[in-house]
Amino acid sequence: MDKRLKIFVFCIISLIIVLPLQVNSEKGLQIEGTNENKIQDEDTKEKEVQDVGTDETATKNTAAEKKQPEGSIQDEREMFDFLKSAFTAQVSLSEKGRSLKEVERILEPYFSESFIHLFIKENISVESGQYLTYGSDFAPHYIPFYTYSNKTKIVNHNGSIFVVEFFPTVTEGPVTYEGHYQAVEMERTEKGLQVIKIWYENIPEAVLNLKDDRTSTYF
Repeated sequence: MDKRLKIFVFCIISLIIVLPLQVNSEKGLQIEGTNENKIQDEDTKEKEVQDVGTDETATKNTAAEKKQPEGSIQDEREMFDFLKSAFTAQVSLSEKGRSLKEVERILEPYFSESFIHLFIKENISVESGQYLTYGSDFAPHYIPFYTYSNKTKIVNHNGSIFVVEFFPTVTEGPVTYEGHYQAVEMERTEKGLQVIKIWYENIPEAVLNLKDDRTSTYF
């Protein structure tokens, strides 16, 4: 057989063998690529589901944080911080003389109008047209010296909020007294919390008992 003819025949045979292999290889690559795309799509969907779940959980947690149940630690801190600020406002009136309007303006964020009038009547002195208070161990209508601890109780009663604590008997020192309860009564108004009364005696029994019933809730 002529040499050129042999080469031609060899080329034909090579094409017959190689072409099917190449086609099968390309199909395999296409299938593999399709599978990879499917896997990537499934991974993406799974991640999206996880992200949605995470977002929903975060939203629920945020909502739960915002909606604190009545009587939570957040409520307790709010009450205690409010009373501390109210007491600071009262004490500040002894620092210097002020106009009557200034005195009222300092007390207004914490006390009701009727309480402010009572406090001014009982505690404010006038010197050269200036209004101020003098320190006293028995000055009425001041926020009590609460410990703001687990001894300080918060009770809902008849629409008011009572903060009450028992003060044990003191027999030594410049000031002595028998054991007794003191309570601050507050109300929630459009302006926020307001002190309406300081109780030294005749505190409602439901408040002192700190019991749960229809009108009294212990925090």
